[in-house]
Amino acid sequence: MDEKEAVVIKPERVGFGARVTAFVLDMVIVIVVGGVVGFVFGTMFGVLVGFKAGIPGATIGGVVGALSGFCLGILLTAILYELWEGLTGAAAGKSLMGFKIAREGGAKAETKTLLFRYVLKNSWMLLAFLGAFLRSRFCSDLGLLAGLIIFVGCFFVLGVKRQAFHDTLAKTAVFHGADVVDPKE
Repeated sequence: MDEKEAVVIKPERVGFGARVTAFVLDMVIVIVVGGVVGFVFGTMFGVLVGFKAGIPGATIGGVVGALSGFCLGILLTAILYELWEGLTGAAAGKSLMGFKIAREGGAKAETKTLLFRYVLKNSWMLLAFLGAFLRSRFCSDLGLLAGLIIFVGCFFVLGVKRQAFHDTLAKTAVFHGADVVDPKE
């Protein structure tokens, strides 16, 4: 080999099992944090509103508030938590596993690329939230369809390219953090 020729070693992309493990870690964090915070605030709000109806109303209000707060807390926490991944390239699950989202070749991804990936990956949740807020069945149904596409697309990681459908569209992939290179350096 000529001295001028450089050997380029492409970093290895993270596989399906490791990505599922990072996802499970993320979901545990979202459910615990979002659920506890939502439960506490929902219960307090429900009890306060229920007091106007009397003690039985406060009890019922507390229960309804707790359940509503739990669900809303998880939803809002999931949206914000995933946004963190969209801004940094790794939420806590990926960080704990030592993974980083980067461009397809292993170069550090720009924030706009990560945010585009975030919108693609979470389009189902954003549409479902919008559908609930606007009381739009069309948005909710579109969210379900997007969710199905994203769910099936996650199994693309089992392929040779080890990219989920949303990664392919965003031109990103998940790598071990140490393998991601900053093109500016």
